[in-house]
Amino acid sequence: MGNKNRKFVAVSASSALMASALAPAAVSADTNGDTFTDLDESNPYYDQIMALVEAQVLNGYEADDTFRPERSLTRAEASVAVASLLDVDTTKEFDNPYSDVDYTDWYADSVLALTDAGVVQGSNGHFNADYELTRAELAVMVHMAFKEQLEYDSSEDLPFTDVPEGIWYEDSLKALYQNGLIAGVGNNMYAPDADFERQHFAALLARADFNFGGKLKKPEGYVIVEKVEVVGESTIKVSYSDGEIVEYELDTPLEEGVNDIRVDYNGKEFAFTVDYELEVMAEGAVEAFENSLLESDYEDAQELVNMLPEGSDLRSNLQDRLDTVWSEVNNIVTDVQDATTASELYEALNQAPFVEVKEANAELYFEAMVEANVDSTDGIQEVIDSVNEAQKDFADNVQPVLDAATDQELLDALENYENVMEENLDQYDFSGDIETSADIQAEIDETNAEVALEEFTVDVDTTQEEIDELTWFVEQVTGVDENGDIIEDNLNEAQQTVLDSYNMIIDDYAKQIVSEVNNANTVEELYAALEGLNVEAYNNLTVDQQLDVSQRFMVTNDGTEFSTTGEVKDAVMYEINGDANYPSYQSLLDDVNNATTVDEADVALEALGIEEYDNLDSTGQLNAAENVINNRDNDGYQSFTEIINNF
Repeated sequence: MGNKNRKFVAVSASSALMASALAPAAVSADTNGDTFTDLDESNPYYDQIMALVEAQVLNGYEADDTFRPERSLTRAEASVAVASLLDVDTTKEFDNPYSDVDYTDWYADSVLALTDAGVVQGSNGHFNADYELTRAELAVMVHMAFKEQLEYDSSEDLPFTDVPEGIWYEDSLKALYQNGLIAGVGNNMYAPDADFERQHFAALLARADFNFGGKLKKPEGYVIVEKVEVVGESTIKVSYSDGEIVEYELDTPLEEGVNDIRVDYNGKEFAFTVDYELEVMAEGAVEAFENSLLESDYEDAQELVNMLPEGSDLRSNLQDRLDTVWSEVNNIVTDVQDATTASELYEALNQAPFVEVKEANAELYFEAMVEANVDSTDGIQEVIDSVNEAQKDFADNVQPVLDAATDQELLDALENYENVMEENLDQYDFSGDIETSADIQAEIDETNAEVALEEFTVDVDTTQEEIDELTWFVEQVTGVDENGDIIEDNLNEAQQTVLDSYNMIIDDYAKQIVSEVNNANTVEELYAALEGLNVEAYNNLTVDQQLDVSQRFMVTNDGTEFSTTGEVKDAVMYEINGDANYPSYQSLLDDVNNATTVDEADVALEALGIEEYDNLDSTGQLNAAENVINNRDNDGYQSFTEIINNF
């Protein structure tokens, strides 16, 4: 079996891996995401590469601002990157054992420093700096770089069928594999003689530093796989370092031996291997059930036992063990079900497999068991946990509220609750049937809503903000049904009147806006009416831009009679965004700002459809077009009004 403590890491674009690579031409360490013309966030290792750029561990190609992630890299390039990551002292004078490395070579300091540290070595007096780095060579290099931190068992077999036993790089692969730094290329292969792409080299280097180094800053959301558990032939359970445990149903059932597995978690792909030995798994599952006495473990064990060959001695033996323990579990459940008093129940619960059984909660356990009518050890434990949690909640969050003798004590006790309003403190009534923190929160929300409804009056000065606030309060006190409609059961007659008035205001408000739009005779009148729609794209424009859009709106919709605010909003968005046959507002501005000749400016200005330009004669239009170009500053024109002012 593989090392069960081995850690795994993600190998995808948004994963917690960080990539690095190096080339002779430098790119400054403050490189931003636009520096490399061939690298953006769609690359699987974008975040990792850029993080290492910022750490000054890698460079790109200055000549054309590229990174070339899929290009292979040389032994020299890899050496410089590793030396940078390890912060080795390259200023010392080292012996040079290589006939093909000159002290003046750009990589010489790094190669000689790593050679002295035992991280790299050559062959027959040659370093072969320009040779492309193989996957086997890189494994050895990374192993030697982190040799002190990488613990491994040299007697444990590798899952890779293309790695001969005893080969010179075998121990390095074992060290990296057992520490979760490599997972192979799939199909139980490592491809030791293949070249390493710069992006993959970077990913491995970053993984090593994340787990065993300390130079690199881990990207936000860095996660590793801490544990992989085989549940069944087609089911595995993966524990992540952020505390989440996810169960996966595999598309292909596990086969005997080592299996390459890839799963997704939060948009990241994780690759690892699972050593699946059915006999060992089945025996381990039976043993787990014997220890836990939980029905869920019984079901897992039974599934694995059923997969063993029929008639085999092992299957027969394991089934006998399962049956024996299952009978014991049934007796335990029967004892719990037969208890007629709290003391009898406590005695039945105060044994394996149940945990956290508290004598002080015996009466509550008894009431909960009767109500739940449980029939399994898992269900019984869930009841125990639920009662314990409720009691802890009561002690921590409810009792202090009930015991509060002053307003300040009550405020302090309500500190962890939401929507507490000090002005409503004397209205909150916690003297009734309060048992949980949810009961207290409900009392707070309902009281807030009731006070707001009682104080709310409808008149001509009622604002949209007040209406929105009331809507929230109404939802708190009434809730909505499955269709999203407000449930009115908790509203008294007066509150219902307020709610009806609120709905009338909404209707009247919408009708008023539509009427103002339909009756607008000037751009200024339409501009004022459109403001009330609360269309974000429109409200984000400057006043001059809103007037421009209003002007376009009046021309496009001349003679149109709108019926709803929705129709008006769609028409406004059409003026702003346009479509395939109608230019957007911004594109019209861009055409004017991008014009470099008078003719181009003339065409762009005609497209604006503004009277000030259309009313000029041809000579006047050309003069205006020339002035628009000459008067344009670096920021360009931001509105039609600004353009007109520069005619």
